[in-house]
Amino acid sequence: LLGAVLITRLFFIQVVKGDYYNNEANRQYFSPYFNDFDRGSIYFSEKNGRIISAATVKKGFQIIINPMILENYEEVYEKISAIININKDDFMDSASKKNDPYEILVRRVDDGVAEEIKKLDINGLKVFEEFWRYYPADNLASHILGFVGYQNDKLSGRYGLESEYERILKRSAGTKTINSFAELFSDIKKIISGDPHEGDIVLTIEPTVQFILEKEIKKIMAEYQGYLAGGVIINPKTGEILAMSSAPDFNPNFYSKVENISIFVNPAVENVFEMGSIMKPLTLAAALDAGKIKPNTTYDDKGYMMFGSARINNYDNKARGVVDMQKVLNESLNTGAVFAMEKLGKDEFSEYMVNY
Repeated sequence: LLGAVLITRLFFIQVVKGDYYNNEANRQYFSPYFNDFDRGSIYFSEKNGRIISAATVKKGFQIIINPMILENYEEVYEKISAIININKDDFMDSASKKNDPYEILVRRVDDGVAEEIKKLDINGLKVFEEFWRYYPADNLASHILGFVGYQNDKLSGRYGLESEYERILKRSAGTKTINSFAELFSDIKKIISGDPHEGDIVLTIEPTVQFILEKEIKKIMAEYQGYLAGGVIINPKTGEILAMSSAPDFNPNFYSKVENISIFVNPAVENVFEMGSIMKPLTLAAALDAGKIKPNTTYDDKGYMMFGSARINNYDNKARGVVDMQKVLNESLNTGAVFAMEKLGKDEFSEYMVNY
């Protein structure tokens, strides 16, 4: 029984958590800046029921040198630069820091490059795994997603859903399983079913609808030479947000290149606007619901209305004559909205607004 317990414990330490403890050991002896970042994924929902990745954790490698033991700088540089483009002055500057055991040369390189570097087998040249937040669709839904960035010296969600659901999305590196063979034993159900893991988020955003909305908004921006535009597409039966977009947007993979950080704010849900003409359909809906007006109810539009010394005009100061309620909505007539409110009465109008 004791042997079985020890073997089981060794299996979990060496296989299930093997990569994690190996990296912990490396961090003790050589890599004080080992990147043990992990985070839950965010998914878009396609209309066929499938989910596709909107934000995930990508694995790559960083190439580092230990200047304390590295020798033959010129020769090492020639070998490395034959595999990957690297600035010679930067390399020599890093290599000359003889009191520093850890200098990063290149980050986020792929498996192929990492393997080629490893094959050089140069003392003082190492390759370590690293993980970072990755957004496969680049700019798509960037205002919705936000991004992961440094807050002081700690990586966390900044803006958008990355910030709003930080508590759910953040994970401890000690709890993640990297070894795919071990995952067959530790969580076979999730692998077979393809279900999102705990700490993942599935959105109602439909990526094709989102793409089309963003394309149309950019066309409008260009046509009217605007500085800000946005739109939201909602399923009227369920209230689900199918798409939400604002322009200008940004690429969350390269958020540090954005000069104006106000772009990170999602104006569709975070900016404050005066209610304005959105009150007109709400006012007419209330009057219709109460039976005080009908779509073909008419009034004489003189272009303005007087309330004591106060004068309320249509936006263009023009009169339309006798018009119906549909015309009020079509042309956003201030006088028509006031007419509907008066039919409803102040008290009932106020009650509808509170209920809204």
